[in-house]
Amino acid sequence: MNTVQSIQVLQTVEEFGSLLEQCASENSLLLLDFYADWCGPCRAVAPQFYKLAEEFHPRRVVCAKVNADHARELCMREFVSALPTFKLYRNRECVNTVVGARMEQLRTVLNRQAMDPSVVQIIQTDQPENGRNAAKILLRIFRDVTQNRLGSTNQCLKLSDPDLQTCLLNVPGAMECLFAAGYQEAEDELVLPENVDIDRIRIMMEYLSGFCEKQSHKDIPAATAAPSQTARTDGSDGGGGAQLDNAVSSLDITQTISWIQLLNRVVEPVRTISTYLDPQARERARSIIPTQDLIDAAALKSGCTVDAVSPRAFLRELVRWYKEEFFRWADSFECSRCKTKMQFAGTANPTAEEIVGRPGSVETYRCPADSSHPIYRFPRYNNVNTLLCTRLGRCGEWANCLTFLLSVCARPVKECASNASVLPWFPACRYISDWTDHVWCEVWLEDEHNPGHFRWVHCDPGGETDQPLLYEDGWGKKLTYVFAYTVPPFTACDGRNADEISRLVDIQDVTWRYTRKFQEVIGRRHRALEAPLAAHLAMRHLAVCAAWNNALSSSFISSCGSQHPFSLAQIARETTSFLNPPAAPSERLPGRQTGSLEWRRARGELGSEEPTWRGSNVVLRPTPNELKQGSFLLRYNAALDIYQRPRSADNPPSAELTSRRLSGPVDCTALVNEAKRTGLKGWHTLTTRWRNISRKVEPDWHMVYLAREEGTAAEYDGRIEWVLDLNGTGYAVGKVSLFACMVCHSADSRAQFVLCSSPTEKGAASTDKANREETNKTGDIDSASAVAVSGESDTEPGEACVRLTPGSNTLFQSTDFVGAKSLHLDVRLWTETQGTTPSDVAWQQAQLFRQKDTDYVLWPLEWNVELVREETRTARE
Repeated sequence: MNTVQSIQVLQTVEEFGSLLEQCASENSLLLLDFYADWCGPCRAVAPQFYKLAEEFHPRRVVCAKVNADHARELCMREFVSALPTFKLYRNRECVNTVVGARMEQLRTVLNRQAMDPSVVQIIQTDQPENGRNAAKILLRIFRDVTQNRLGSTNQCLKLSDPDLQTCLLNVPGAMECLFAAGYQEAEDELVLPENVDIDRIRIMMEYLSGFCEKQSHKDIPAATAAPSQTARTDGSDGGGGAQLDNAVSSLDITQTISWIQLLNRVVEPVRTISTYLDPQARERARSIIPTQDLIDAAALKSGCTVDAVSPRAFLRELVRWYKEEFFRWADSFECSRCKTKMQFAGTANPTAEEIVGRPGSVETYRCPADSSHPIYRFPRYNNVNTLLCTRLGRCGEWANCLTFLLSVCARPVKECASNASVLPWFPACRYISDWTDHVWCEVWLEDEHNPGHFRWVHCDPGGETDQPLLYEDGWGKKLTYVFAYTVPPFTACDGRNADEISRLVDIQDVTWRYTRKFQEVIGRRHRALEAPLAAHLAMRHLAVCAAWNNALSSSFISSCGSQHPFSLAQIARETTSFLNPPAAPSERLPGRQTGSLEWRRARGELGSEEPTWRGSNVVLRPTPNELKQGSFLLRYNAALDIYQRPRSADNPPSAELTSRRLSGPVDCTALVNEAKRTGLKGWHTLTTRWRNISRKVEPDWHMVYLAREEGTAAEYDGRIEWVLDLNGTGYAVGKVSLFACMVCHSADSRAQFVLCSSPTEKGAASTDKANREETNKTGDIDSASAVAVSGESDTEPGEACVRLTPGSNTLFQSTDFVGAKSLHLDVRLWTETQGTTPSDVAWQQAQLFRQKDTDYVLWPLEWNVELVREETRTARE
């Protein structure tokens, strides 16, 4: 029995996570009471909370308390702002929140969410066949109720109905299940009132449908599981049905219920995937994607023609556009009247208008300044057609919409093409669901390191691609289950209804691609359920692949090449690849980048390592026009967040265009659009690599600048590197000018630019190494002015470096780099180790390119390099 002594008081996020995992593994609900000693209502309801703990303990409800004063991080993570707050968790997810001392409301919530005894009776019946028949009848009745929830829910069941007479009346718990759902006796019939609790019925359906499913495997398509399991490729079930029957029949009642819950959760995203096949939504999505602009940008960065752009290069541009321009992160909401940051106020039922978008939940937010101000509703939509309109959400919406766009994006059809048809950029895509609360995508691409061979490539909406260990090694996640849902080929879905399409969605357990810690992950999973899960998923592979083979045209299969993703052989190869852990990443992976700092910290996804290098190894090379004009000019405006290369244009630039300050009115929209078109939008687009740097906008001060990422510990520096390479052009570096705006707001904050040269490609590499070593120190170069520094012993002869710091002279027409074939520009922001600036604000003290957010005429970074023909330079010498 849950007594006062047995109720745990949680102090940390780790304790909460451990208890949450324990309750999920034991198929129990977890009820948390967030309280404080100074809170009078908290003290008043404490005895009632203990009574509820005792009352609901037999129905598998575990109760715990959280002192809000001692567990601030946990309160922030769970969005608790008022006390007392009661939060109920099922399967690691919060299913209900009660704010305030509303104990009767809390009791109602517990009665609805806790497992109903009638369902347990049906599952435990000693006549399984009768129990299954009863469950199927109940499911049919309940589906009619839930599907008509917007209309009249008045339904009558005649007691003379054959189903009631021959089945429900004879199965223990069946009639009780109807009464628990809300049916009431009325003479010779059962009547369901209009105020029926739909959520309670859905919970009962979850258990009943899982109970039916475990014995009806041939009606359900099946996927792959643990790394020890492989699917057969000969089209037979290999005895999978018998294996599944044996595995499930060996489970006790608690394990059976856990299996039902696990299976229902596994198949839940299938319904979302089936919405991707809506022809109207597909056409709408294709019209939204700026395909040609993305191809142009990819071609520019890849140094190839638009016809030669690879799917991988296009993917990078698509993800960048999606993150930076298309979708918005739902971080916080402002009151529409007073602009105060609103506070979470719980969830609400969806309206008739919202239901069209299939919201998983509807969050509500109140204005803390004035309760009379309008409540903001944030539906967590699942329908991609709706998301194309709202373009707002968190990781669930981001991954859902991105997977959809990846699945529909197509190459431009040339006007002269005959029999024009949609040619997808990616033959196949997947929606990935991680049970530790994240979702992302996978794309079928050619292996960069093994040409001619294809594989599933990880793609996170936050911008990271082909980094499957990002979540475990970078974010610090403790993974349990990661499932992949393959979007079926559109050609196989034409003319099919939603149920038929859902049977074409394959499910694969891809946990083992995303972890190197097999034993730790297995220890966090349901060990008793591994065998039935593997058997169930293998059977789904067989059913889905059979449907694929019957539906796919030979032309589609041939378009996928020698390795086509919609085959049982490919599924078997992938499953076999999970036998061995993936190799460790060559570089440290970053913590989570999306969402507010507080939200990421509360989720424990910041990562614990030093900030890691990021970037695409972009190397700047002069264009033919720049070579012709003998000058390379790169400049950056922080207010617009754009670069310009004025001398790369076909027409010679005017004197005003090459001036550091433009005169007269400026069409900022035109400047930004031109930067987008030419791949110059965003401070990081032309960087070779960078770490721990972000663009900061101060709306209150109307200032913009680059600084270290918000919240970065003082001991971590920020870095940006650019590389200009002249090798193979027949030109060398002449005179160099550099203007860079830097600001330090505290005595212990530091900023510097270091420009180094290399005479050869080998020298460029050694310059990079020497510069990294040198700039990791803090006092080896004179900071009073720009000073040339001789090359170190491990660099090529002739190498030179120049350092700029705040207050130093601008580098103008320097001849220190004449004859070099490569220039390396490195900026660093840091805090002295013995500084006095508080660590939580140190990140902001050193700034780059600070300017007014309306200053579109000044370029706080200008890098001008004279380009001299090598024979001309030799003649001069």
